[in-house]
Amino acid sequence: MSAVTRQAYVSSPRPRFPFRLWEETTFTATLLTTTHLIAAIVSIALLLTQKTPAAIACAFATIYFALSTDRFFGLLPRLMRTVRSTARLGGWYWPWRRPLQVGGVLVSLLVIVLVIQRISRLDLPLALIAAALFASYSLIFVLLRSISLHEFDMILFRRRRFLSGRTLHPLLELVGPLGLMLSLFTRVL
Repeated sequence: MSAVTRQAYVSSPRPRFPFRLWEETTFTATLLTTTHLIAAIVSIALLLTQKTPAAIACAFATIYFALSTDRFFGLLPRLMRTVRSTARLGGWYWPWRRPLQVGGVLVSLLVIVLVIQRISRLDLPLALIAAALFASYSLIFVLLRSISLHEFDMILFRRRRFLSGRTLHPLLELVGPLGLMLSLFTRVL
């Protein structure tokens, strides 16, 4: 790294936060990891009982197994940290940060539109449509978290008085897997 690049990296404007927003307790991390894993297992169980089409059940199981593995090993945060470090050393982190974040949000919106369009073409029961929307919600939530949009992080990680000083993040992340499981269980009943 040249002296000019190093100086640009050191003197680049960085937002300062009074605390680390992304910290979560061991209990919360374990709860979220386990919930994602249970959602994957429920998807496989419903595949075995043949209550859900194979392609859809495999997609749900793959999504939630991948999310559980990612949460347990911290794969996405490590990848994003590496990308950020490389971008900072290359000198293009701050000029390209916001355009890439906007791109991430647009990709999220595109995923929503494509999933809704694809689901609307299939002749699926309402429970499977709801399950697919919950799985899409989980993917989009992880994508928005990974692009590190600070405005989104401030909403998620601000401690709320009505939650006894806890954050919204775990509750909002649980919506996807719990909604999927509830939808799939209504399919069985």
